[in-house]
Amino acid sequence: LTINQNIYKKLFFFFKFIYYFIMSKKLILIRHAKSYWGKKGRLFFVGNDHDRPLNTRGKKNAKSMSQYFIRNQISVDYIFSSSAKRATETLSYFNKKDITKLGYNTCEELYTFQFYDLIKFIKKIDNKYDNIILISHNPGIQDFCLEFILNQQNNIFFNYLKTKFPTCAAAILLSNTKEWDNIDKKGFNLKNFIIPKSISD
Repeated sequence: LTINQNIYKKLFFFFKFIYYFIMSKKLILIRHAKSYWGKKGRLFFVGNDHDRPLNTRGKKNAKSMSQYFIRNQISVDYIFSSSAKRATETLSYFNKKDITKLGYNTCEELYTFQFYDLIKFIKKIDNKYDNIILISHNPGIQDFCLEFILNQQNNIFFNYLKTKFPTCAAAILLSNTKEWDNIDKKGFNLKNFIIPKSISD
């Protein structure tokens, strides 16, 4: 390459880098941590599903994942969480100044198991937030990923995610848009899939 070609190449990657950060939205989908089903277990559970708390393993995993976020400087502008107790208890571990810059909100709309409810919610998010965490439930979160992730082929993260989206796992998604409202048209690229078993305390 000539000197001029080298300069043009460097400028191309520089502006591509700037464009990537200006024109993108980051969405981190987190499934709530492991929850408690009562003494008789899930099969014989009687009670209000909305009020089920985290169990011991769920608390441990939520703490471990939030510490991983802090260590690896994974942060967002805002966190939106389902209003279910197991989700808000998961939120309590991530509601740290090193993870969320502007705080959080609990939302009844995110207490859902359907991916189309998630997309409806996301499309209404204020565009002043470029990076968010959304804490919700399966199968909605996994179905959302299967529906809107673009880079599915030869993606080791997607290969695992499509098989299982474990409790307290986090899918980091990027979309080439500056508006949440057209996120369903743009889709997402899966950049990472972090599960509690893959990290150390």
